[in-house]
Amino acid sequence: NVSKRCFPTDIAPRLLEILACGGVCISNRLPGIEAAIGDTVWFYDSIPELQEIMARIQVDQDGLRGPRKLAAREVIVHHGFTWEHRVRRILDVVPH
Repeated sequence: NVSKRCFPTDIAPRLLEILACGGVCISNRLPGIEAAIGDTVWFYDSIPELQEIMARIQVDQDGLRGPRKLAAREVIVHHGFTWEHRVRRILDVVPH
């Protein structure tokens, strides 16, 4: 898996993709995610907590617009997560 070789952390590239696109990311607690992008992710520790987060997101789409834009900017600026950056990382790993 090229992605695992390019991003050898607990953070799956799809989480960064979700945030970079302005999506809402909900995850169980993983230390690597909390340390790197914790301010941009909704974390849950139980099913009732997950249900509460889902209900809150469904009700307040307008209120999430600002935080989603900030999360996208955070991921792009501080984690260098652009397609150009990702291709460079892959080319660093894959012989060519």
